[in-house]
Amino acid sequence: MSDKEINYASYLKLGEGYVGPKVTGLLDCVGQLSSEPEEHLFITVHHGFEIWFKQILFDFGRIKKNFELSINNPGSVMEKKALGEMPTLIMRCRDLLRMLLGNFQIMESMGQLAFMNFRGKLTGGSGFQSLQFRLIENIFGLKEENRKGQTQFNYKEKMKPEQIERVNEAFREQNIFELTQTWLASILEKFGKQKFINSYQKSVSDMQKAGSNTEHLRCVYDENLFNELRKRDGKNPHTFRNYFTYDGFLGALLVHQLQAEPEYQIPYQIITLILDVDEAIMTWRGRHVNMVHRMIGSKPGTGGTSGYDYLSSTVSDQYKVFWDLFTMSTYVIPSVDFKITK
Repeated sequence: MSDKEINYASYLKLGEGYVGPKVTGLLDCVGQLSSEPEEHLFITVHHGFEIWFKQILFDFGRIKKNFELSINNPGSVMEKKALGEMPTLIMRCRDLLRMLLGNFQIMESMGQLAFMNFRGKLTGGSGFQSLQFRLIENIFGLKEENRKGQTQFNYKEKMKPEQIERVNEAFREQNIFELTQTWLASILEKFGKQKFINSYQKSVSDMQKAGSNTEHLRCVYDENLFNELRKRDGKNPHTFRNYFTYDGFLGALLVHQLQAEPEYQIPYQIITLILDVDEAIMTWRGRHVNMVHRMIGSKPGTGGTSGYDYLSSTVSDQYKVFWDLFTMSTYVIPSVDFKITK
């Protein structure tokens, strides 16, 4: 076989001998700091996290691009193609996050004593420093405000300058939350904003006449009340929420109400799957917290955090990105009661 010929190992960059002092490929990268055999598992599991984080970030980039194509090319073949690809991409991100939960179970097979045998060698190295996980959070739509009031630790303090620049670059670009909001507002605009408001208000009025309690639905058709309620929540730094704009919120509600209609089936799949991803990220954090508590107890984290106490603060509602999608069922009314006003 010639040197230029592609084979399994060369295509996947597995390395020339898979072991040895010289790193020539993926499988040469398990460099232990101790003689504890279980450290090999620890490194391998984290490699598994990072390689799949890379795929999630790659797909996040495609999702963002498809949102942009849809927003900028309404009614075109390009829009239909972009939207048609979205469910598969978002579903894959969700399924990868769910699959990675199994890595924690594998990690826990190591046992606490074995971990203690090499933990002291990490000297500051910590999952707290995972650039790719921070990019997943930020590109998905988590804001710095989401973290405020939850912890005194700034993850950027543990990063190199070039890593901080990558994080800042992600903040300068539109994230998935912002693109979803703009896209939903465009769906509302196409249907007719006032038409939907009138239809919803008339439907709620009829429900009220029939004896239903509908007071909590008034903010849907009263934009001033809607904004006042959001403003009131925003004054409490401990209850920061990623809220849609009024038009983005109405667009999401419109898609929920008309989800059975052919035109809205793919949009409904998209926002449902986005909610799945948000939930999967929260579940990943929660599983990570439990593993850390089990493995190190109340010891401080190797990255300078308080360990379990810090991590447990990241599974609060404040870390949910698509808050309005989580609470949308509050405002959805039964199909039999929703009538479109001409």
